[in-house]
Amino acid sequence: MNVEKKEIRVSKFCRVLIAGAFASFCSVSAWAESAGQWQSGKQIYEQVCSHCHETLVAPKILGRKMAQDYVAFVVQRGLRAMPAFRPTDFNDQDMAKLTSFIQSGQSVKREGEHP
Repeated sequence: MNVEKKEIRVSKFCRVLIAGAFASFCSVSAWAESAGQWQSGKQIYEQVCSHCHETLVAPKILGRKMAQDYVAFVVQRGLRAMPAFRPTDFNDQDMAKLTSFIQSGQSVKREGEHP
């Protein structure tokens, strides 16, 4: 493989990564000051996390047995390309709901997807 093809692949990956991070940021911005107002972990995952974790921009996390402290740490501080979210976006109860949903491994339907 020549250098030009590698640069094109890296460039496409970077664009997808940036688009995913932007989509994640925009979706949370719409819920500014929403800590405690989320109805379920599924709602949080579908409206925030799935933009990257269900589109191959970020690793699949559903079904993983991650501790609530770890989920909260990553959400609040970010990890690699994942942005950090503000403390006002999610409270401890929201993190508990999200962690339970992630651990359950339930499937999700993203907005605009057809069955």
